[in-house]
Amino acid sequence: MYGVSEEGTTTAILAYNLTDVPENEYLLTGMKIEKFNEKGFDKVRLEFGIQKATGTMAIRNPQLLSSPPASSVSFPFNIPSDASCNLSINTSEFHPFENDLLSTNSHFTWASYSWDDTEVVNLINTHFPMTNMRFPGGTVGNFYNYSTDGFYNDIYAQTNGSAVNGFNKGFTFGYDGYKTLSLANNASSTLMFNVISDDVATSKNRLQSRLNDGLNVEWIELGNENFFSAQSLGNVDNLTNYIAHTKALSTGLKQINATVKVALNIDHHNYSSGSWSASIASENYYDALVVHPYVSTNTFLLNKLSAYKMMSAYKITTERLADFKRYFPDKPMLCTEWNVLSDGIPVNFIQTLSIADLFLALERGNEEGIVKQAGIHMLYHSDKYSEATLSYYDETSSKMKLTANGIFYASLFKTFKSGNVFDAYSVSETLEENLPGVIAKAVEQGDYIKVFIVNKLPVISPLNIEINSKPFQGSYTIETFHEDINQTLTSSYSTYEEAWDTSTSNGQINVPAYSISVVTIAKSETILGIHDFDKMEKILVFPNPAKNSLQIKSSKNVKQVSLYSSLGQLVLKENTFNGTLNISSFSNGIYILKITFEDLSVISKKIIITP
Repeated sequence: MYGVSEEGTTTAILAYNLTDVPENEYLLTGMKIEKFNEKGFDKVRLEFGIQKATGTMAIRNPQLLSSPPASSVSFPFNIPSDASCNLSINTSEFHPFENDLLSTNSHFTWASYSWDDTEVVNLINTHFPMTNMRFPGGTVGNFYNYSTDGFYNDIYAQTNGSAVNGFNKGFTFGYDGYKTLSLANNASSTLMFNVISDDVATSKNRLQSRLNDGLNVEWIELGNENFFSAQSLGNVDNLTNYIAHTKALSTGLKQINATVKVALNIDHHNYSSGSWSASIASENYYDALVVHPYVSTNTFLLNKLSAYKMMSAYKITTERLADFKRYFPDKPMLCTEWNVLSDGIPVNFIQTLSIADLFLALERGNEEGIVKQAGIHMLYHSDKYSEATLSYYDETSSKMKLTANGIFYASLFKTFKSGNVFDAYSVSETLEENLPGVIAKAVEQGDYIKVFIVNKLPVISPLNIEINSKPFQGSYTIETFHEDINQTLTSSYSTYEEAWDTSTSNGQINVPAYSISVVTIAKSETILGIHDFDKMEKILVFPNPAKNSLQIKSSKNVKQVSLYSSLGQLVLKENTFNGTLNISSFSNGIYILKITFEDLSVISKKIIITP
């Protein structure tokens, strides 16, 4: 769209590209211009064109409106002829769930309270008991002044509206509250450091201060999204300076604590030659990379195209993880911000379903050794209909309430936290390549097996479960969360329980259309029987391949561990074992790990040590 001046010259106001448009049907779409009356134009010209496409484009009824048209949404794929989902669980194949995948991006620049507010503390302790907490959150952290716990008042901060508003109203990030919460919950810290203004000495002082406070600093992010021009300022006003400055920071921070792990942020959408990400891939002074795998609709209308983009979140994310792995095969990914963003579309349950799918893609990325930490955006917003928020403050009740996204995210803590995730992947018909219509993942939690299911289909999905090759036919409890996708705004919830429909049944498990469900099965109801299950030999050695250390988790007490070279030579023997085996001094290659239990039984496993 262009504004036309009296001289006849044109200035672009907004351009919009349509991609993945369904063929042979009309699609309601449009562009949104904020504060059009302030643009200074007395007329506009609409231009339509085709690029990189063949065929005929028909345009029907173009309009200029002062308010958005009514939403029109429908299932954007062909409905599979077989809607069933099959999950075959081998109870000896599992991995511990990485609790650091359940973190949040949290910044309160628009609020009158922060980390030390009672409602925030209750919200975290009740619904989101994180074992990793990021501080400070988001882009505003680029302008954070740790000595004042507020913003720098400098030329760089003045480029960011939130920073300006925060500084003017005396906003502080609430570090003391964050510290108290972290220590009380025994949570590790992912700290985002200002690389725009702070020099090496200031950064070293900040790290030492945080360590003196008793924080368990797990990761340090060196800046936030500095590949964007709006964040390429000061010390890091271009890629060359970003690399030079963060290299000096890495060296300096490791002088304070040699075990500290630093992470650089990359432009994960572009790995082309000479790009920000490709240039960083040629360096090796960092320990991890920060990626923000947002999926965005790029339109303000809820229509078939935006529903398609949101519902493709699993496929989009797994493809991005594969791209990352190709360029950074030996470095982990920190997803310190992630979400499915609707770009101003009225909040709809399709978004919640899609966020659940994206989480399962990140969990798979963790199992594949790619993703080490993740923090959903965002914990809190002042607007209950913000497209990304898990919660908001309800002034009527003076309490925090949960959004649909918050209900889903709270369910992850109840289902996944501290559990053992079975390695089995569910099988269902795909909506398109690499995009299952239904996804299920099973978790061992104490005396129960919990199965987390996302059904994006507009029809009921029969869930067929096998446990150790035997069909499950016992009793189960199913909890289901769903909303009408034709609603333009989701509900808010005072309690977690009010959002779920719960029932107990036997036999066939049927998962409702457009739903998130959790099926709970007592081990005593499985063909194993609870006592047989508990007696099963469960041993887990990870990661494998490994670089510096091996973790060994077992259901039986370990008496001794021994490591042998491929030639059979004993290279390491531990008679007192604490669960971690240091292998950093050994050369690359194949080794044999022998584990002797207190009952004198022995297991051998092949181990690969990598550079």
